[in-house]
Amino acid sequence: MRKSFDTEFMAKVALEAIKEEKTIAEIPSQYEVHRTQITKWRKRSLEGMVGIFQGKEGKTGREEEKVTDELYIPVVINLLENVLPVSEMALMLQQGITERMTALPGTREYGILSVIIQTAFI
Repeated sequence: MRKSFDTEFMAKVALEAIKEEKTIAEIPSQYEVHRTQITKWRKRSLEGMVGIFQGKEGKTGREEEKVTDELYIPVVINLLENVLPVSEMALMLQQGITERMTALPGTREYGILSVIIQTAFI
């Protein structure tokens, strides 16, 4: 039967292996986990640390979309209200933004940008 471990336990064991106060051979007897598993957890932990220092530790795709939308919404509103007719505009936007601007109700991409654009052309 395969054991399952919670993430807190895996982190504790991985940290123990990273500290190198004990050998990889000593840690399995203390925590009752196979040496290979400890090595994998240690490797995953070290690889995950790189993301922390790159600022990517907690951002999901949805959170990144939200931040991007918050930046684009005022710009889009300003363009629609104050600048030129849309037929005279030439814009360069990220693909994800254009997908959200043109999304239909019920799709994953549908949101506030979709509503703003569609309201402007109704």
